[in-house]
Order: sequence, then C-alpha cells, then structure tokens
Amino acid sequence: MASIKVLLYKGKTYSDGTNPVIIQIIENRKTVKKVIHRCLEKHWDSKQSKLKSNAPNSTDVNQLISAKLSFYQKALVNSEEGGKVISSEIFDQERTITLASCIKAYCKRLEELKRFVTLGGYLALLDQVIGYKDIPIEKINKFWLEGFCFYLQTNFKNTSSTINKKVSRIKGIVNIYSNTTNNEVRQFKVPVHDKVKLKLTKEELDKLINLKLPTNDILESVRDFFILQVYLRGVRVGDLLQATTNNFKSDRFVYTSNKTETGYDMTLILPAKAIVDKYISQNNLALFPFWKWKVNSKESDDNNMKAKIAHKESCTALINKYLKLLAAMAEIDKNLTTHIARHSFAVLADESTGGNIYIIQQLLGHSNRATTEGYIKNLRKTDVLDKAADKIFNDIL
Repeated sequence: MASIKVLLYKGKTYSDGTNPVIIQIIENRKTVKKVIHRCLEKHWDSKQSKLKSNAPNSTDVNQLISAKLSFYQKALVNSEEGGKVISSEIFDQERTITLASCIKAYCKRLEELKRFVTLGGYLALLDQVIGYKDIPIEKINKFWLEGFCFYLQTNFKNTSSTINKKVSRIKGIVNIYSNTTNNEVRQFKVPVHDKVKLKLTKEELDKLINLKLPTNDILESVRDFFILQVYLRGVRVGDLLQATTNNFKSDRFVYTSNKTETGYDMTLILPAKAIVDKYISQNNLALFPFWKWKVNSKESDDNNMKAKIAHKESCTALINKYLKLLAAMAEIDKNLTTHIARHSFAVLADESTGGNIYIIQQLLGHSNRATTEGYIKNLRKTDVLDKAADKIFNDIL
C-alpha cells in the first residue's frame, strides 16, 4: 500500500530563499516527488501540511494543494486497482492542466467569496484566452504573452492599460497554479502610455444642457442623467442608476457608494433639484427610468447579485450609446460616456478650489490621495498643452 503526503522539502532551497512544496508518494521503498508550489519555511505549517494564513495567497495556494492532493490520490487508487506499479506516469497525467482550466478554478473561488464584480473580469478574460490560444500553464512564456497582447489590441481595441491589467491577472494565475517559478512571465510588462482623460468644457456642458429634445424621450432622460452626474459631484454611474426617491429628501442627496461602501450626504443645487423633481413625479422604480431590476425571490442571493451586476452593465451601455448621439447633436467632437461626467466635475472642482487635492479627493470619493493626484494631473495635461500651443501661435501670427 502506497503512502502519499504533502510536505515542504528542505533538501533544496531556491535563490529567493523558498523551498519546494512537494507531493511525495512512497511504495515498496520507491519514492516519487512532484513540486506543486514553493514558499518560505516560516510560512509553512508542517502539522497541517499547508501554508499559514499569513503567507501570500495562502487561501488560493491551499486550495490548489488540496485539489492536487485529491487528484493524485485518485490517480494512485486507479493505478493500484489496475495492478500497476507506481511510476512518474501518475504525475504525467497532470501535464494537460491549461491556463483556461486554472482561470475556471479561480473563478469558482471568486464565486464562493461572492466577489461577483471581480468574477466578471476573469470570466471575460477566460473567453479571450480560449479565443486566442489555450495552452498548458507550464508553457506560458513571453512569446505567448506578446501574442495575446496583440490579439487583445487588434480584436478588442484594448488600450495598453487594459491589456496590462489582463496580463497582470494571468501572471497572478500562473503564480498560484504553476508548479515552477517562471521569471520570464513574472518580469513581462506591457508599456502603459498615459491616456488623456476626456472631459467637457463649460461651453460644451452648456451646449448639452441647451439641446432642444423631445419631452419624455430617452434622449432627454440620458442627457438629464449625465448632467445630474456632474451636478452630484461626479457620482458614479451605478450609484445614480440605483438611486430612488428615498435618496433625495429635504433638498439633499444621501446615498452609500456601491463601490466603496462610503456614505455621502450632499446638497442639491437648484439645477440638480429641477432635474430630480422632474423624475420623482414619474414614479419609476428608481429615479431614472433605466433601472428595472428587482430581487427574484426564487433565485439565490448569488444569482440575484449576478443579475444585478449584469443589469447595471447593460444600463450603462444603453446610456453610453445615446450619449454618443447627443454629442453629435450638440457638435461635441468627443467620445461621450458616463465617466466623462466624473472627469468634467473633477476639472470644475480643480478650478474652483484652486487645486486643493484634499477637498477634491473628498468630493470625488477617492480612497487615497495618490489616485486623486494622478486623476487631476492627467486632466490638467490637455489644458496646459492647449494654452502653450495657443501662446506659441499668438506670438507668431
């Protein structure tokens, strides 16, 4: 009868000070070892045969250890039932584990943790990996990553920052599920070029506000939604979509951010109050008529949350579609989206506060100062360059 166990093999130490975590099978005095991970000795719990909770990615790595131990135990039982002698062939069965299968395993973990927003990003990544070329995780290398980046750029028009985020996710999956440390993958980086954040000038906002639109038409609702976003300090699209009449009382807007779970309480300026009053009288499920989702008592909490996220994304896509039409009608040559409302408010806040980063951070609801500083720096860039160019040509002409 063979024995199988997981242990930290101290007979080998890697250059980074870690030791291999191995699966060891012993039968008839013959030993077969398979490296499944690596960690520092201080992070290994020898009694429990798993990583300690303070180790990096301990939850995911311990899940991996448990899954691989189960895999090899089953392979060993099948080998013994077939009267076969233990050999490295048991380990060879695992060589078909692909990047896609590892992403699926990680998605299952995210679902268990109810991290549905993050889950959506990994499910999209899974489809793109399958669409490009799924290969064994041990064979992921610089060449494959370069090809995948080109695939994302040409087929999905992804920006360098979006591609970099997806590559970072793949590197994380490789780090968790690969048996070896792949320095080529770890060191791979996508050059990220700062993308200038679009915003509307005061003149462009006025053009949008003064557009003559049919009453009770979807174009009017989309325009009002965007303008109210600006008036409500660049409120995030998901928060305004789900805002109900209960969030607007005593000329104030009181809500809790879905993203940060931070509470906000702000006064309604007169133009904002006029928009709110217009839609409160319509008795929609939410303030604006876009939000239709309701809890389905027949579905689980998890399925309800997934449906809610999907509905939010479809509503956002619909609003963005009509914003592009509104931009054309107002002769605004910009790719207008809901997030530009947030950028536009940030510029107004920067101008009116004299660039007070602390106040702007509180107004935008950023969790840290660095995010706000990067945001404002990017938004100021275009104005600075435009003014410099104007001065150059004014001096010449």
